[in-house]
Amino acid sequence: MAMKSLRVSPENLEKVKRAFERTGLTQDEFASEVDLRTRQPIGKFLAGKPVKHQVFKEICFKLDMDWQEVADLSQDTQPETEQFQDTISENPNFVGREDAIAHLETLVSKGAKIIGIYGKGGVGKTTLAKEFLKKVGLSDWKIELPIQPQDITPIEEKLQNFLYPDFKGDTKHDFMTMIDELKDKLKTQKRYVLIDNLESALDRKGKFIEAHSRYVELLIALADRDVQSVTLITSREPLKESKVTVKDFLLPGLDEESWINFFNHHKIETKSLAFREMHKAYGGNTKAMEILCGAILQEPYNGNLEMYWQETKGDLLFEEELEYLVASQFDRLKKADAEAYKLIYRMGVYRYQIFPKVPKLAIMYLLWDVPEERRKRVIKSLQARFLVELEKDGFGEIRYWLHPVIRAEAISRLKLEGELTDELVLSMKKQIDKTLASDDNLQDFLTCVNRKSVLVSNEVDTEYKPVILRAYYFEIGFPFTLYKNFMRGLLGLKSSKKHPGYHIDKPLKLDSAIISVLISIGAKINGSVMDQNDNFLEIDYVRDFDVNVCANASDPNLKLFLQKLKYLLPDPAMQRELRQKWWQQNGGVWGWNMLRVVEERNLDYALHSIKLLKPFQEQQEELLRQYHEACLLLVDCLNSASEKMRSHIEDTLLLPIAEIEKRPFKN
Repeated sequence: MAMKSLRVSPENLEKVKRAFERTGLTQDEFASEVDLRTRQPIGKFLAGKPVKHQVFKEICFKLDMDWQEVADLSQDTQPETEQFQDTISENPNFVGREDAIAHLETLVSKGAKIIGIYGKGGVGKTTLAKEFLKKVGLSDWKIELPIQPQDITPIEEKLQNFLYPDFKGDTKHDFMTMIDELKDKLKTQKRYVLIDNLESALDRKGKFIEAHSRYVELLIALADRDVQSVTLITSREPLKESKVTVKDFLLPGLDEESWINFFNHHKIETKSLAFREMHKAYGGNTKAMEILCGAILQEPYNGNLEMYWQETKGDLLFEEELEYLVASQFDRLKKADAEAYKLIYRMGVYRYQIFPKVPKLAIMYLLWDVPEERRKRVIKSLQARFLVELEKDGFGEIRYWLHPVIRAEAISRLKLEGELTDELVLSMKKQIDKTLASDDNLQDFLTCVNRKSVLVSNEVDTEYKPVILRAYYFEIGFPFTLYKNFMRGLLGLKSSKKHPGYHIDKPLKLDSAIISVLISIGAKINGSVMDQNDNFLEIDYVRDFDVNVCANASDPNLKLFLQKLKYLLPDPAMQRELRQKWWQQNGGVWGWNMLRVVEERNLDYALHSIKLLKPFQEQQEELLRQYHEACLLLVDCLNSASEKMRSHIEDTLLLPIAEIEKRPFKN
């Protein structure tokens, strides 16, 4: 529906002129504040002439006036219910928030009295709130809180200023009397209240700090079902006062399309990989979008986004405004929650290369100096402040990561706080070793892995370090690990296909093939009977056994024995029913012969994990998986450690506790 023009009613002309004079701005300057290209609408407004409906509202908003009180509504009989059908904004810099505005409208229509708009710094919380208030045109009271808690004006003073006309200059009323007066006022007048930057008044638990605890009484009054107000709160941290009911709205970053619209409006080309990388690196942050756009338009880039990104992508905090925006969040966290601050800068040690997201256990390892019962609370504190990203993986486990910009600041703070990477890595290593320390079976597993790797190093003339062989035998001995990337981390290889099992001596390939055959058969021993996996019956197991097992046997006697086992296998061309019958009659004996080979090759430690002998319990398997993944993450951090520390970690990685104690770190 097209909106009619609005003009100031004759009886209110002097009132709006005085309000304009109090701004101290010229008409040109005020036009810029309202995002108008010329001052003409301002002149018309002050002269009582018609201006566009939305422009009229925006001018009133800037003057802190209720547009309905000063407008000549006899010239515009639009019903109040149609207000929300107006366009969002004529401001070309306000993009991509149509859904957010609609969501706020829905919350209001459903009776929400207090709405908390939460999100990261610079995501556009305040801008969204103000644009929404422009749209409804009813903002009457704004409480903008400064960054430092000590600079916050007491709420009593804010309330006195707001109610000053009602008390006719008498400001000697006590706080609760003013609260009652506020409620009476709002029972007959519809008002929107904006409380901006609320996090400044909150403690680490999301409650008001003692000096500003009376905000609770104010919010209780504003939430009263009989009052006509709606209150918008913007904050980087959620309000957690039990006496106050808040409808939470988490504001995400802008999508790529919104960034495209913004940059295109400023005549910057966005059809490039550089643009997509930039949007992803900054997480669609609204403030970052504005800062980057402004920088790209300046010399020497003159609108060339690709040139700008090529020069600055290695330093995501290159622009001082961005650096300040992120640094201010870290500074506040340092004062409000020292343990959470410690955690986030320690998370900078992870490179997020092998794993783009890390499990909760890996985060817990960074809190070795925090009592165990408090560690989950520390992680929760970062989540509440939107400083860490998280999601569930396909196994239902929560994984965490830092957006590149936050990680850049975390790395900087890690250096600034004087925590040496070597000390951090060594402490993590000690925490990881404790994961399996109390389980004798799992310690025995590591002992066998080590013994096997030592035997192979004596048997084979290999260029690889002992840790490489331990990693290799750990992974073929525990084949249910999620990833097989030790080699990538330890050797710095881009492809895991370059690990020892693929291109060094046959014994390693043979060991891997033997375990693979047992897994493929679905080997499961019950007494003296081996149950085969039906899937094994569908492959050419004879050829597979010949290529992967027999061909890699160097010892003549072993090779002959394996070839005999190959010839005993039924012909894959045989009817399925006959093959099944063969396995039922002969599979147990054939399988036990394979187990003789396993024992001879010192691979019997692997029988636990593939369910052949004293199978690991589900809890033990989970501990091994967590240990394996944590070791991978530790390897991922070694590129940031000194050569001496890297050497020590490699020397003791994947060893049982008893062996590690023989090799203490010597500084």
